[in-house]
Amino acid sequence: MRQVGAFPQQVGSFSQLHKLHTLPPQSTKCAGHLSGHRQPFFAVYAHLYGLARDELAYILDTFPIVRRKDEEKYGEYRAKRMVLEALESLKPLIE
Repeated sequence: MRQVGAFPQQVGSFSQLHKLHTLPPQSTKCAGHLSGHRQPFFAVYAHLYGLARDELAYILDTFPIVRRKDEEKYGEYRAKRMVLEALESLKPLIE
């Protein structure tokens, strides 16, 4: 795994991230579940660990139960799409 620099230097200010990725109150019911409202946090963690988009996509593919449930309910692996979209939304803050 690649080494990542200090958090504030890489993503701008914490308040910017907090505004962008604040959890709605009902999300506490979904604790730890990829299909909940935690996709932005998975994206932040991926960035902090220095994961590239392809590496994060590979890791998300290792959750077959989440994939199956998403595909049954939404017709796609929605959690993966949303996490990768959240990662893309971080780019303006970290460049």
